[in-house]
Amino acid sequence: MNPTPRSLAARAALRVAFAVLALGVAASPARALEDKAQQSCLNAVTKGFAAMTKAEAKEAAICIKLASMEALPQPSVEACIAADAKGKVAGSRTKAAAGASPGSILPPG
Repeated sequence: MNPTPRSLAARAALRVAFAVLALGVAASPARALEDKAQQSCLNAVTKGFAAMTKAEAKEAAICIKLASMEALPQPSVEACIAADAKGKVAGSRTKAAAGASPGSILPPG
């Protein structure tokens, strides 16, 4: 069953909400226990996740708009989103992954 444009928009809105929540958690006083390097890494991961979510939401909005005009270049909205026509979603994922080193958030063991 193909998702409807409304359910895709709801998913995109949910991702944006999670990004906002992540930004709020990163800025909360409970996170003050990290050292400067860990906080920098956490900020990079959070910023990268927010940018990735924004790119995914924009791509979904473009595909939904094209579907409403019956001008989709792919057979479905889902395929349109997965195609990532401008490569911005893939680029934002690469940037987000490069923004943090593995284990930089966790304290040394």
